[in-house]
Amino acid sequence: MKLLPALLALALPACFIQQPTQPGGNYAGGSTGGAYAGGGDGTSGGGDPYANGGDGSGGGAAASGPVYVDIRSACPDTVPVFYGSDPGYGSGTESSIESNSVSSYTFNPGDMFWITDGNGHGIASVTVSANTHELEIDASCTSIHEN
Repeated sequence: MKLLPALLALALPACFIQQPTQPGGNYAGGSTGGAYAGGGDGTSGGGDPYANGGDGSGGGAAASGPVYVDIRSACPDTVPVFYGSDPGYGSGTESSIESNSVSSYTFNPGDMFWITDGNGHGIASVTVSANTHELEIDASCTSIHEN
């Protein structure tokens, strides 16, 4: 029976496979960048560990925090709107914006904002970016401008 613990002691270290290390680590998910950052020197990371980044400084497209957007309506009527990816079919929030008003909404980069018709179908849309701060529904009530 003393042979079994000796064999386990020899075999156990072989079960742990060590990943090769690169300067800055293996994954781009932290502050050290790394081998999966898609190139570069791996000195700073962030984002998707499997993204095809450029110089390794960003490690891919990392989502930034919330975006606070003012939505202005130059439309003379109350406008039905939809916050989400696909009005009528996707998950999201139906709402309305009153005539000649300003509303504030918190988005994430990549979220969509729509003007809809009375049946919930999309008329016009915009995709919010980290640089979006103001959207305006024009006086025709059928288009959205980013200011």
